[in-house]
Amino acid sequence: MKVNPAIENLLFGDSVRIRQIALNILSNSVKYTRVGGVEFIVDSQTISIDKINLRFTVKDTDIGIHEENISSLFEDFERFDAQKNKDIEGTDLGLAITYKLITMMSGNIDVQSVYGEGSTFITPL
Repeated sequence: MKVNPAIENLLFGDSVRIRQIALNILSNSVKYTRVGGVEFIVDSQTISIDKINLRFTVKDTDIGIHEENISSLFEDFERFDAQKNKDIEGTDLGLAITYKLITMMSGNIDVQSVYGEGSTFITPL
């Protein structure tokens, strides 16, 4: 885990939802990463003198996602390569919930992935 030391120690926001977003993305990456690892980076972007956006970056060396599947990654109960991933448990709702929380907080999420190599999730909130 890498946290930019320049981020203010006292922030105001929905800490419960921010924590849930981070945990959902991290747990998804850990669940699908069998070899290698997961890196979590927390940074910020200054919006104005009294406002910042937190930026979470989660990089993993998981199985990756086919490019054509990225657009439907945040749909309810969506799981790709079901036969290959049949031993991975979960409700397949974590990323859908995460996406809804992020958009309700006027944020967005960007996914970059290479199938067979890994994925990067970037969430400015």
